[in-house]
Amino acid sequence: NTHLPSAVRPSCSATPPFYAVQNAEGIFPDVPVHIHLDLFLLLVLLPAAAFALLSILYADLILKRPVLDVIREKREHRTKHKKKDDSTLPFLQTLKRSTVRDKKLLVFFIAFSAFCFSAMTQMSMSMLDLSSESFAGMILSIGLILAFVTLFLSLSAVVKGNTKTIAMMRVFGYDERTCGRAILGGYRPFSYLGFALGTIYQYALLKLVLTFVFEGVDIPEYNFDWKALCITLVLFLLTYELVLLFYAKAIGKLSLKSVMAE
Repeated sequence: NTHLPSAVRPSCSATPPFYAVQNAEGIFPDVPVHIHLDLFLLLVLLPAAAFALLSILYADLILKRPVLDVIREKREHRTKHKKKDDSTLPFLQTLKRSTVRDKKLLVFFIAFSAFCFSAMTQMSMSMLDLSSESFAGMILSIGLILAFVTLFLSLSAVVKGNTKTIAMMRVFGYDERTCGRAILGGYRPFSYLGFALGTIYQYALLKLVLTFVFEGVDIPEYNFDWKALCITLVLFLLTYELVLLFYAKAIGKLSLKSVMAE
């Protein structure tokens, strides 16, 4: 820091010039910087605490199992009284329901991937009018990375956990598309639910920020962007179905010999 000019040396007095440089395009009005503790609590501390608590509860649940079962990734089978008898349902529909019940945690992650895709994509489109293209691109890139990484990891875990079932279905003559629908199709409604929640979240977040952070500032009024919703929905449906098709092709390559050799 001693080699830097005093005008750019990090200090409390250098903060106003920093914001002036960031707002060189004149996108935001020149207003005093305020610290909003309520937004910091709602948008930073509470989500971080919620996810930390969720991870602790999941770790506690896993550590209650025997060590050998954890090492071998053996699933715990529990006999539960079923409120609804699935014996009268067709085999594929019963398999779809049981797959979702056995992988309940993955329901959250698949819904979360759709949530990220929906919220960040629509928010980035709104940022084109409210902010700059670089800020919109940053939001879009963060959302897409979270969405695709979470989705690929979740679907890979679903396929890996049902390899023996898939192999036996292939032996009995089911094609790859039927296997894909039975194993992965049960998670589709939860992805749509995550998309809807992401849409509501991004609108509420932008409305909250523009109402409280820029209160009293002359900025354009923000309304729900139906055009962004339609574009994002079409992109989501195409992308999600292509990803499911990719995993259906991967399922079709599984052989009984490779599964039994594990």
